[in-house]
Amino acid sequence: MVGRVCSSMSEKPLLVVFDVEGIIIPGQRYFLETMKLLDFRRRVNILYCGLMYTLGLMSLRTALIHIYHQFKGVYLAEFIETFERIPLIPGAVEVMDRLRGSGIRTAFISSSVADIFLERLACRLKVDHSVGPTLEALEGKLTGKASGDVIQDEGKALALCKLLQKLKIMPRDCTAVADDWNNVSMFNLGVRSIGFNPDFILTPHCHSVIRGNLIEILPFLDPGIQAKRRGRSIGTREIIHTGSFLIPLLCRFLTVDRLLVSLMIISISTGYLASEAARIRGRSLPLFTTITRNAAVAQEQWDYAIAPLLFAIGIVSTLLIFPPNAAYVGVTVATLGDGTAKVVGKRWGRKTIPFNKPKTFEGTLAGFAVSALAGCIYTSPSVAVFAAAVGMAVEVLPSPVNDNLSVPFVVAFATSITS
Repeated sequence: MVGRVCSSMSEKPLLVVFDVEGIIIPGQRYFLETMKLLDFRRRVNILYCGLMYTLGLMSLRTALIHIYHQFKGVYLAEFIETFERIPLIPGAVEVMDRLRGSGIRTAFISSSVADIFLERLACRLKVDHSVGPTLEALEGKLTGKASGDVIQDEGKALALCKLLQKLKIMPRDCTAVADDWNNVSMFNLGVRSIGFNPDFILTPHCHSVIRGNLIEILPFLDPGIQAKRRGRSIGTREIIHTGSFLIPLLCRFLTVDRLLVSLMIISISTGYLASEAARIRGRSLPLFTTITRNAAVAQEQWDYAIAPLLFAIGIVSTLLIFPPNAAYVGVTVATLGDGTAKVVGKRWGRKTIPFNKPKTFEGTLAGFAVSALAGCIYTSPSVAVFAAAVGMAVEVLPSPVNDNLSVPFVVAFATSITS
């Protein structure tokens, strides 16, 4: 099983509402693909608005109005053709088919994907309802104007309320599936909520959290459905992550220069970047692509897998910035401790952490114990215990910063000031 599922649902809902980007089509792909129809200046404006919204410096409505204004003059037919080339997330067709077979109604609600595209997508997947922003077109060209409930702040909640009223369905009989913080208002309506690879803001608002393939949601929508397990082997990923604790051992006991190790990691990372660029385009770079395909989980299977790159950056920056022993403790906690937490949590975890449901108490405690013990190789037992506690706290707290970056850096810093 690739994803970890938390919580359960005893009755199937009458309606399941899906966010679209990140759930049905790869996240961010909609604007990234349609931007290719624009010149450089307009692309930059879209990226700027997206960044300002992500940082909370621009409202959703303002961002979307400015973004869609950049498409003024674009032929609607070209826009539609570009959208049609965006792939579906693996499992989307099967999920819709099996929900329909169970008599469950389905709907798409999106703040970004225009209604004309959602209608075509809903028709393709035989989804019952769809709500998205309305784009104005004149003589076959976009005017750059967008409107609709969903582009308002908390507009998704408004759109869902109207849909529930139309269908005469109570919120408790509806389930919403989403992945990012723009869906918090919809989750807060009292619907049953499933986070599919959710971000750190949405996670605490989810009744269930799934990190894996989309078909993993099926048993949580209808207990009578048994999802087929199609996850890729996680053995490769575990071996690479946990086995990297050998790096500080090489530096400490075989006196391998930290700079040399860092240069080797950078060289491997360069090859990895090339292999990812090839993999996304359907090509292959020997060895690198094979390893990536075996280790990729969740959205990494259909999009760029950046976690390994962040993992390498975290190790290299820690080795080069901090004193030797502090750096070794940081890398050890990030590799052996974090890796142990994930393995134990996936296989034996039962008690989930309320504010970060994919994590478990069993996994966190195991990671703490193992990293504290291993940390004693490089520092005193008291400092090792403190470093392990810091590392597991950083690993378990919801954060926008990937723990492959934050854990080694913060642990090395904590170790350096206490040693």
